Amino acid sequence: MEDLLVDIYFWFVHSTKRKCELAEYADFCDQGYCKIIKHVSTGWLIQRFYLLFLQSALQIFVNLNLFLQKEEVKTSL
Repeated sequence: MEDLLVDIYFWFVHSTKRKCELAEYADFCDQGYCKIIKHVSTGWLIQRFYLLFLQSALQIFVNLNLFLQKEEVKTSL
């Protein structure tokens, strides 16, 4: 899908004639013409959210690890 979007962008970006034809087609379909913007990868965004999730979840595991390493044993019956 990403390759298709990039190909479409480059098909129109270098040709004024193609852009004009696209604008005419948009008018024919009663749609407003919008500038085609280049597709960019958002992999960094996904990685950032993943890291934020790990950062927030890590404290739970740290607390559990500290609890399990305590020298005193607590039993609740």
